Amino acid sequence: MICTPETLLNAAACFQCLSEKQLAAINSYLLCQILNTGGTGGGGSSFSGSGAPTTQVPTGTSGTYYDYTNNVNYQWNPVSMTWVLVGSGASAYYPFPGPPVGTPAANNLQNIIVDVNGVQFQYWGGQWN
Repeated sequence: MICTPETLLNAAACFQCLSEKQLAAINSYLLCQILNTGGTGGGGSSFSGSGAPTTQVPTGTSGTYYDYTNNVNYQWNPVSMTWVLVGSGASAYYPFPGPPVGTPAANNLQNIIVDVNGVQFQYWGGQWN
């Protein structure tokens, strides 16, 4: 599974219809994966550093990178084989209701905003979510 915010949100929706016994089995499996693979899931890689990623390449099809100087996160895109900025650690105030039209750069905004009604939006996958 390609691990992007969109695929995680879509996959999470199916957990609502599982029984307690099924959820316990999934939790046990995930804990074993963490113990057996060091938390990488057997294919993902996590990196951090100062500034945008330049030389880091995941060992599998997924990866994350945290730039602690600028407080932003990147997700590895296995199709383009590039790092994609997916959000910042802090949100910015947007003085209007709802998400903006256009990209964060076009609106001089961060990737995560909170609108006038207190609703948080994050820009990823080419749209505000």
